[in-house]
Amino acid sequence: MFPRKKELWNNNGENKWTPKKRERMEDFGEWLEGELKRRGMTQSELARRAGLSHSTITNIIANRRGVSSETIISIAKALEITPEDLLRDTGVLPESREARRNARIERILTHAEKLDPESQELLEEFAKMLSGKKNGKKLARKGVTS
Repeated sequence: MFPRKKELWNNNGENKWTPKKRERMEDFGEWLEGELKRRGMTQSELARRAGLSHSTITNIIANRRGVSSETIISIAKALEITPEDLLRDTGVLPESREARRNARIERILTHAEKLDPESQELLEEFAKMLSGKKNGKKLARKGVTS
């Protein structure tokens, strides 16, 4: 997770973060600002819904403050999403297996839509054949080699 404010700065007020951690924080702040705009929600409204101070939200967006797990949970609840989805949306966590799968299916559909009806039928038959394949045994029985 992100470091807390006291972990962010040393006693001289210098940033202690590595560039990678700082970049993640900026991404989170940028994402949050964009999400608020997308939803038509103000920082004050988010703060009220999340039970946080307006200055906390402002500092997160301005990248002057680290984000604790408790803050992430509060913001996620206020936005009516899961903390996991919030972290995936901000790029802190990788996409879920399901999201990657859905993206792959969308790419296949994009290509399939460009085909003529006869080719779409062939593609459907090929997909059925592939989905029935178990370790290549069914395809080998049908005389198809991989």
